[in-house]
Amino acid sequence: MGASMGGLISYLLVWNYPDIFSQAACLSPAFFLNPAYMSRVYKGREKSTRIYIDSGAQDLEVTLRPGCDMMLKYLQEQRGFKTGENLQWFLDEGAGHSERAWAERLWRPMTFMFGVK
Repeated sequence: MGASMGGLISYLLVWNYPDIFSQAACLSPAFFLNPAYMSRVYKGREKSTRIYIDSGAQDLEVTLRPGCDMMLKYLQEQRGFKTGENLQWFLDEGAGHSERAWAERLWRPMTFMFGVK
């Protein structure tokens, strides 16, 4: 689990090492917006992983949101991920890019990944 660049790192770890990591929580991840980069990095064998992604809607989150949208679309349309099964998305309309915002919604990935609140 990580936020911002840590969210990207968490994603890359679960994607590239699914034999070690089975889940990732990516809070306000810094996914890149270049489709050529995504197609080069995010290919690979089928994954049996679960991924949580969220974003706020204020400040820097506005800049990062297109990367989240692109990643969600890629996972669903190109890799067959299904919301509520192995993929969870949440948009926090009032949140900015901060530790406080991530702490307030931390229960969401914990519930998705481990069933705890």
